[in-house]
Amino acid sequence: LAFALHGWQRMRKLLAIFGNTFLTVLICVTFATAQAEDKIFSEAELDQMMAPIALYPDSLLSQILMACTYPADINDAIQWSKNNPNQKGDAAVNAVQDKSWDPSVMSLVAFPQVLAMMEKQPSWIQNVGDAFLANSEGVMDTVQKLRNKAKDDGNLKTTEQQKVTVEEQPSETIVIIEPADPQIVYVPVYNTTVVYGTWWWPHYRPWYYYPPGYRYGSAVMRGIGFGIGIGITHALWGGC
Repeated sequence: LAFALHGWQRMRKLLAIFGNTFLTVLICVTFATAQAEDKIFSEAELDQMMAPIALYPDSLLSQILMACTYPADINDAIQWSKNNPNQKGDAAVNAVQDKSWDPSVMSLVAFPQVLAMMEKQPSWIQNVGDAFLANSEGVMDTVQKLRNKAKDDGNLKTTEQQKVTVEEQPSETIVIIEPADPQIVYVPVYNTTVVYGTWWWPHYRPWYYYPPGYRYGSAVMRGIGFGIGIGITHALWGGC
């Protein structure tokens, strides 16, 4: 009974964070976890690992987490994006429907900025995938911990680009991030050593990424900035 209750609470937490997207992620991760060897990461490692993406919109974050369990597909998608620099949004996703990649990876070609970031961190991709397969609940807890820190520091809030909702639950505070316009997704740009306040693991400082040509304005220096919105209708939703 205790195990069943814990499992139900875990499912409610993940559904609260990712909504319907989680139903797809749950099926995929359950299948993949059965084939994966568990790899244990410390709290410091998880904080460092998730800091660069914890403030991404839930729908995009969930696809990144799932895609990281397919590193070979991501490498192919990165190369495709580099070979097709003018493709983004739904047009890019439609253009790769003939590929054998996982749908989560296909969804990321809509965001060349995200793939360019991932290209810089190949070991990070592998680690995120391993962590998500071995301990998805720990990853979700880390995301919420980081979001709450950014919120409490005054850097995570509703803007023209995103809607931030706070849900108070009996044992924790759930922070949900959604696009302000469901069909336009903005990828946030932020300095991970600033947005969460003073970083608390001196030996596990997180990396951060500024897109080429991005103007490092005061918004990023203080907290979160945004580039150009990407038009999306169905790219962030898929099956296994």
